[in-house]
Amino acid sequence: MLIREPEIITRPLREVLDSLDTGGCRVLLIRSAPQKLVLEGLSALRNWREGLEISVLCHDGEGLPGCASLVYPDQGFFRLEKLDAGCLRRAGFDLVLVPYATERRLHPYYENVDRIARATGAPAVVILYRDRTAAAVDDELLELKRRLVIVPYRKRKSRALAEICAFTGEDLQTVEEKCDRAGLETVSLWKRRTPSTDPEVRRFYQENAFYVYELMKTEYNGGQDEVVQGVLAEVRTGERVLDYGGGCGTLSIALAGAGARASHLDLEGVLLDFAVFRFERRELTVGVVAAGGAEPLTGLYDTIACIDVLEH
Repeated sequence: MLIREPEIITRPLREVLDSLDTGGCRVLLIRSAPQKLVLEGLSALRNWREGLEISVLCHDGEGLPGCASLVYPDQGFFRLEKLDAGCLRRAGFDLVLVPYATERRLHPYYENVDRIARATGAPAVVILYRDRTAAAVDDELLELKRRLVIVPYRKRKSRALAEICAFTGEDLQTVEEKCDRAGLETVSLWKRRTPSTDPEVRRFYQENAFYVYELMKTEYNGGQDEVVQGVLAEVRTGERVLDYGGGCGTLSIALAGAGARASHLDLEGVLLDFAVFRFERRELTVGVVAAGGAEPLTGLYDTIACIDVLEH
């Protein structure tokens, strides 16, 4: 199920700020993106108007110089339910700046941050995107996002989380939290272990389950929708197609569903087991190749797809 995000027009951040009908000086900057983008937003605010009282919503130890800190009371991702919404509203913010670590204009993954921004009651909310353009959002736009993006996104996410639960036996809350933090855990573990040889790298990916959660999060966020559709557009029914480094099976499932003779290759381990589990649940005929050697391919294929693999 594809989610069609409506197009919205963006402009340079300074233009958006200049267009705001607000004379107040209290600003909340949500630290919802990498530091570089957050600092650029902070600099733009200070260059826009003198005398702003800027507060930053952040995790402990991640405050910004010259800004009051509203410390989020948990190490997980921002969620309105863990904040005092009444306190946010009483702070009387005139503007909320929300950095998005993406160029997708209405990315569903920022639903919780959007809710926090709305809960402040600020008359102006501005999103700053990774491409350094911005957009002012209002209740009408956020309602459009809820109806066209968030509702189908929640359905897709719910199905994905339930599938992980069925495979691991974990409860829903645990799975959702693991999906939220999988990317951070991956980077942290890599830095601690620093695998350098080919066998060490292989073991790193084979022995850790975090990619089950990280790749399923990518799937329900729609992070591979465009590239999957691009591959499907190049493939004819009945062709032999190999997904090389297929992860959790996103592309192989789409290929088999479209009538291709799909095969799925990845390293042996829990991720490959999970992909097989998904194929069987859907009663899909997908060939499975466990990459145990330096040259694991023996068959012939009309097309080989290699998505998000070479960088590893």
